[in-house]
Parts: sequence; C-alpha cells; structure tokens
Amino acid sequence: MKIGAPFRALILASLMGSVTALAGCELVPSAVNSEGQVPAKGTPMTADLWASYMPTYKAGMIITVAEITENPDKSESVVEITKEILKVEGGVVSYRNTSVTPTATTSFELTMPANGRPESNLNLISEGAEDVTVPAGTFKGAAKFTGPNVGEGSTITYWFVPGKGYVKSFTHNPTKPGTGSWRSELKVFKD
Repeated sequence: MKIGAPFRALILASLMGSVTALAGCELVPSAVNSEGQVPAKGTPMTADLWASYMPTYKAGMIITVAEITENPDKSESVVEITKEILKVEGGVVSYRNTSVTPTATTSFELTMPANGRPESNLNLISEGAEDVTVPAGTFKGAAKFTGPNVGEGSTITYWFVPGKGYVKSFTHNPTKPGTGSWRSELKVFKD
C-alpha cells in the first residue's frame, strides 16, 4: 500500500502525540547507569525506559520535526510538523499540531496523556550509544534502539536523548522494493 505524504504526516503527528511528546515524566534512574550511559547493547526497551527519555511538557513548549520521505525515484518529500503545547492539566496535554507541506498547511488541536508509553507494536533492542546529527543539532551518545515495526514488515530505528524523546527515527522496508524509506528529525525544541 502506498501512503501519501499528508497521511504519513498524520501518522507522524499521532506518533508525536503518543511517543515524542509524551511527558510528565522525569528521568527514571534505572534508564541509565550512574555515569549517565545508555543501556547496554541487547537491552530491550521497556515502558519505563521509554518514558525516561520523554520531555516534561509545559505550556508554550514548541517541538518541530521534519519528516523526510525518500520516494522510489530517490527524490525527497518533506513535511514539517510543529507541536505547540497549549496547557498541561490533570494528566492531559493539550496541543496544537500544525503540518506544513509545499502545497498545504493543516492545523488542529489534540490532547494526549501526560505519561509516556511506547507504541505497542514495537519490539526495540538497544544498539548502544551513537552520535546523531539532526537540524536541531548534534547529540553525543544518543541511545540507539532498533526493531521490527510489527505488521509493517519494516525496520525502525530511534535515537533517544533524555528530556527530548527521540530526536531521529528511520523506517525502511526492504521487503517492498520501490516504497522508499522515511525518517523524522528534530528541527526545533523550545521549552
């Protein structure tokens, strides 16, 4: 099934709502060792570990990601998605989600729980630390996790930074030639 850029933007917005922007969480001491290192290679992702990387949301916070899709002809399509936190109250985060493509801008308001949890269809394993560069900057020693995107036949990789969530993700489906791949990269994180 071929998914168009606006639909992928909605999927990414949903992921940002349930993954990147999930918060109300402080860094869980068990998420990293006493030296602040990432989990050892082979360590499975847990809900507590996932939550330990998520930011703590507050009104006025702005997070922008660029979703870049590699098309079958090797060209790229870009959708920029901005989440502006409007309020955090009673365990619920209210935010404005704005998606910008070369041809359209869409904006709507959503809510999400203030406590983070991983997507249920992911089975991620730590690959250790890796430096990662995205438009928002270079993050030294980001926690890299990879696993199958169950039901999709694809592989997904995340690079996590405590207090920022995942700053980059990459999805590739080698079983479906010509479908390309896509990645999301943190562009702006203003708290």
